[in-house]
Amino acid sequence: MTRITWDAIGERRYESGVDRGVLYVEGLDGVAWNGLTQVAEKPSGGAPQPYYIDGQKFVHTSAAEDFAATLGALTYPDEFDACDGYAEYNIGMYLTGQPRKQFGLSYRSMVATDANSGEGYKVHIVYGALVSPAERDHQTETNAVTPMPFGWDIQTVPQAAAGFKPTAHVVLDSRLMKGLALAAIEDILYGTDSNAPRLPAVAEVSSTIDSFADLKVTDYGDGSATIDGIGVTVIDANTYHIDWPSVVALDANTYQISSL
Repeated sequence: MTRITWDAIGERRYESGVDRGVLYVEGLDGVAWNGLTQVAEKPSGGAPQPYYIDGQKFVHTSAAEDFAATLGALTYPDEFDACDGYAEYNIGMYLTGQPRKQFGLSYRSMVATDANSGEGYKVHIVYGALVSPAERDHQTETNAVTPMPFGWDIQTVPQAAAGFKPTAHVVLDSRLMKGLALAAIEDILYGTDSNAPRLPAVAEVSSTIDSFADLKVTDYGDGSATIDGIGVTVIDANTYHIDWPSVVALDANTYQISSL
């Protein structure tokens, strides 16, 4: 056994910043949210909920939790107008106070330690968001230009998550995920040369990660082996079908299997 130590070098971890903001409005491709300066996460609910029988506490559970946040920005994409209650009546003419559209959002926060300022990052995915009106303070111009900050409070609608309670906030940790799995999800979120950026459902995120789960090959040293993992189908005692991103056919009878 090892005695606990505190504040060891490299274990003083912290998160900072927000970048790579992307807005997803239903029916439109995802767009970069340039100028996003703040995402203040404010989950609500989730408080302990006691239940009593005959005057005695019988069970203690957690109440349902909702994800909420405050967004801060110096500017926002044109596609966000419909989410903020603006409707275009005619070219260049907008009406405020209109029904607001739901949207999704993704952004990153950085993870660092006292010994490594670039240890990794977390990708945050937010679903079913609606904003509420926020104050905008227009002031007279002076010799020093001061950009007017924008701010919005958002509430969310949780999405189904198989085997878990519905959630409106998914977090992907680059320090723990397999690189190819995270890259595949980022290709969905940010787009590629051939595919537009879009918001994947929670089920698609989890299935993408599952598709890069461990592939276990056991070599018995006598010319035989067994293969286990997601994407492996046993055809017969001597034949497997392997649907795996790191399996490359070298010829009709030879395959190269590498780690991710």
